[in-house]
Amino acid sequence: MSDAAVVAVGLGDRSYEVRIGAGLLAGAGDAIEEAMGGGFGRCLVVIDTGAAAHAAALVESLRARGTVVTEVEVEPSETDKSLETFARLVTAAANAELERGDPVIAVGGGIVGDIAGFAAASYRRGVPVVQCP
Repeated sequence: MSDAAVVAVGLGDRSYEVRIGAGLLAGAGDAIEEAMGGGFGRCLVVIDTGAAAHAAALVESLRARGTVVTEVEVEPSETDKSLETFARLVTAAANAELERGDPVIAVGGGIVGDIAGFAAASYRRGVPVVQCP
């Protein structure tokens, strides 16, 4: 993580950091836990089908720290930005028994990030969302 550039986004109580650098996904499990201020036991990883190879490093990092990971692939198309995809993600979160502190992690930007964020905001009145575009 020492080679990562960190950009602070100042939004008051909604402030967050953006980390930029090569190879960050391999240590993402610990970085996400640190950013969230504590551990989590489960997560839903929503994967852009075009980013599946990159997602593998993230999923491995999460599993190495003992997190139960549920993966769902989403085609990055306007067709998949739909109620059907939303329902598939919320159902996957429920089947994975995600709790309020368990994050939804989007790997891939644009449509995949949008639909994952919407699902996270809606599931259990909102769970954390992490964007890895």
